[in-house]
Amino acid sequence: MNIKDYTLNPSNIWISQGLKTLDDFKQKLPEIQFIDLVPPDVVKFFKIIQKLLIHSYFEYEFIDVAFTKALTGFEMALKIRYKELTGEAAKMRLYGLIKWGIKNNLFEFDDSIDIIREIRNFSVHPNDYHFAGLTLFNSFSTIVDTINGLYLDPLLRKERKNKTEKVNTILDDFTKDGAILEIPDKRLIIFNAKMLFLDNIPDPNKYYFQFWPIFDVPTPEAKEYELPKPLRLISGQ
Repeated sequence: MNIKDYTLNPSNIWISQGLKTLDDFKQKLPEIQFIDLVPPDVVKFFKIIQKLLIHSYFEYEFIDVAFTKALTGFEMALKIRYKELTGEAAKMRLYGLIKWGIKNNLFEFDDSIDIIREIRNFSVHPNDYHFAGLTLFNSFSTIVDTINGLYLDPLLRKERKNKTEKVNTILDDFTKDGAILEIPDKRLIIFNAKMLFLDNIPDPNKYYFQFWPIFDVPTPEAKEYELPKPLRLISGQ
């Protein structure tokens, strides 16, 4: 490719999705917003990532470049937090930092951290040429939320996890043979129920539940069939 002949044109992928201008595209970008406690170096690092995402309007594969850099920023943020909490420079690699973070209740969802680590190893040490593009969009918010979470109260997080596990154990037992959910103007037979999240920072606390109603199994002759969506409720108790 002759660099002199290179011009910036919107990717056909975005045009096909109706994003005909850069301003339209910016409205679809994942939000990168850090709380005030996150160190300036991390915030500065992710400003470059945000610019790469904006330029992916013209070069679609810049999404992957931005994501690889976001994974590097995640590791950097962990090292900074390690030094803040221990007073020593982190000498371990990402896997060791993640184990340390889990042990100290620094992550809200431990499973998602393992997924981030696996994607990081796959992206930073590829065996062949590949790109994921749009499928990575939600992962940017996951990384940013996880970094913000490093600076939330670990004792409240531990309480959230313990209480969520306890409530879900009760719900699993309660719904093993089905159950009836009664809410204003509605009575549903459900086959599963989970507490997705407990927000114990405000007072009173907020409990986020999800319920799965039963449904008829579609027949092979059915041309159109829509499964009922799970029902989500927020409760103060």
